[in-house]
Amino acid sequence: MLTSDALKLTSPLVTRLIIEQLILAYTYHQAEASGTSLDGLEQPRSVGYGIGLAAGLFAMEFTGALFEYQSAQIAAVQGCCLRAAVSTVKEFWYPTNDAGGRPDLAKIDVSGYLTALPKRNRSSKGACLGSPVRR
Repeated sequence: MLTSDALKLTSPLVTRLIIEQLILAYTYHQAEASGTSLDGLEQPRSVGYGIGLAAGLFAMEFTGALFEYQSAQIAAVQGCCLRAAVSTVKEFWYPTNDAGGRPDLAKIDVSGYLTALPKRNRSSKGACLGSPVRR
């Protein structure tokens, strides 16, 4: 994300360099074509300089967008994993009844909370977390 932000931050500077190069080349060639004095004008750089700036700007924008989309994808995957983990923990610690999806307080064993580590429910599938014993 930091690289993407740095590339997005510096791309206007490269755009400014391209515009300055175009203005300098235009004014120099206009003055040269009209036959006016070239004393105060700086000679523009070669065409390859402008093409290199344009290619560099394209590479900066492409790489910045790629990094930004990758970080968004990683964040989305991590969010899905976190949601699944929270749902799993909620399911183990708060069993639900079949009708409303709300916790069925009659099925929660309070004695599991009084000990240091709750008893594991080995009968249910995937009981890798310590969950209170269900009746």
